[in-house]
Amino acid sequence: MNRKYRKTVIAGNWKMNKTPTETKAFMTEFKTIMPRGRWCDVALCVPAVCIPAAVRAMRETRIGRAMGETNADVNAKVLAALENGLIPIMCVGESLEQREAGITEEWITMQIKTGLASIGEDKIRKMIIAYEPIWAIGTGKTATPEQAEEVCEHIRAVIRKLYGAKVARAISILYGGSMNEKNAYDLLAQPDIDGGLIGGASLVPEKFVKIIEAANQPTI
Repeated sequence: MNRKYRKTVIAGNWKMNKTPTETKAFMTEFKTIMPRGRWCDVALCVPAVCIPAAVRAMRETRIGRAMGETNADVNAKVLAALENGLIPIMCVGESLEQREAGITEEWITMQIKTGLASIGEDKIRKMIIAYEPIWAIGTGKTATPEQAEEVCEHIRAVIRKLYGAKVARAISILYGGSMNEKNAYDLLAQPDIDGGLIGGASLVPEKFVKIIEAANQPTI
């Protein structure tokens, strides 16, 4: 992470997990144990049906809320999110077959260029990019810190070519492939990984707090 130029973000990506009642219970517990460190922003991406319960439970706290999904129409969704004042988290990532074929960088480059089409410099500064390798989503497998850093560094290089050095230096890039309370510190120690997009570990308050604490370490 490089806090001199960009913010650190830890985002919980719940997908379709939890009901409104479970969301309220989670938020009630989480806000009592949430770290108060000044180093990172915290967001929870909850299912649409749970948003009202989450907003009510976390009112008057510093937790943000985000919504986002990726599919073939990702560019239109990113544009719509930006136009409506949301902060989109655009995910990119390769399959195991693509990694084994040695085309990870080419695939990631294509995803970035497609996803950011028609998005100007003023807009991209308001969004976040997450590297989420498909082979590591919900599998318990995770990229090594070195593998994750290699791709996140490539993502920043692509942004640099498209928008220039200042934008590339300022944009936050997250890692989202099975980051948990055990591997968060080593992943977040990498210079181009600015936070995490957390799946299963974000569903348990104590585990999510440990990841936030890892991001709040001033030595990272």
